[in-house]
Amino acid sequence: MGHAEIQKVLVVLSDEGNLTVKTEGKSSLYWTVQASEDMSALQNAMELLTATKADLRSTLDTLNLQVHQGESAKRSVAMEPTDTDLLLRLVELKSLVSSLSDSSNEIEGKLLMLKVREQETEGVRDTDALQCEFKFFKRCWNENKRNVNRVLESVIDGCGETKESLIEVIGLIMDEEII
Repeated sequence: MGHAEIQKVLVVLSDEGNLTVKTEGKSSLYWTVQASEDMSALQNAMELLTATKADLRSTLDTLNLQVHQGESAKRSVAMEPTDTDLLLRLVELKSLVSSLSDSSNEIEGKLLMLKVREQETEGVRDTDALQCEFKFFKRCWNENKRNVNRVLESVIDGCGETKESLIEVIGLIMDEEII
């Protein structure tokens, strides 16, 4: 016998009063009339199972939300630089600042030499050419100074230090301190 034939027989027996039927969603339970006492216990068990199912689904939803929140937090933490990353960046920036400082010192020396030459050769050399050369080296000096300040600002953004404390850690001497 197939499922459909068995279903028809069960419906007929139910209609005749030989079986009692209880339908839950798409499922139907059939039992003999003398087993109605047992059916009451089964109904209670079915209600308990339905409530447990709802509780488990709620717990599962809560756990899925917690997993999602944990993954978001993990991605957020993974995107933040570590102390090692910041230290490596600081070492790179110290090297860059040192290089820029050397360049600035070289330009400052050239500026001083130009001033000396200008004083020594007053009237001998065209003052317009000296002024042009002086302005060029001054622009280079100012550009290097801006680069150093940009580097400092970048480091400050990454590590949360003040400009003064960072200058002290790096060992940089700014021209404001010399004057």
